[in-house]
Amino acid sequence: MLGFVTALAISACHGNNNDAAPQGSAAAPTVDQAVERARAEHADAQQKLEAALAEAKKAQADAELAADKFAKAEKAFDAQQAKLDAAIKMIANAKTDAERNAARARLAELQKQLAAAQAEIAATKEVADHAERAKGVHIRQECLDNPLAKGCS
Repeated sequence: MLGFVTALAISACHGNNNDAAPQGSAAAPTVDQAVERARAEHADAQQKLEAALAEAKKAQADAELAADKFAKAEKAFDAQQAKLDAAIKMIANAKTDAERNAARARLAELQKQLAAAQAEIAATKEVADHAERAKGVHIRQECLDNPLAKGCS
């Protein structure tokens, strides 16, 4: 834009009142255009940053939820294991065949429940591990600047 103003001033001084812009200035972007483009790029980068932050926040929440589910599944498994141990003791302490058969039936049911609990633990562990990986890794700036710094490994 400054080149256009200078060319216009020079043409006015030399008596040439040609108001047309110099031939090279039409192709070159003006300062206003450059500022607008920079603003648009900044807005686009800001939107991408906000989207990435929202995704990271969601991944963090998913990881926490999956870890909670995993902990609950482990507790349920421990409770099932205690019931299974009690059923085994019932078989050992049974006096009659009817008591032994009832205890064996109870043991079989508890073993099925225990197998289901193990499958649930495996599934929730897999989900928790995936969510943990999805939330990413945070590396301190100090470690990025100097990987050999104390505490960076």
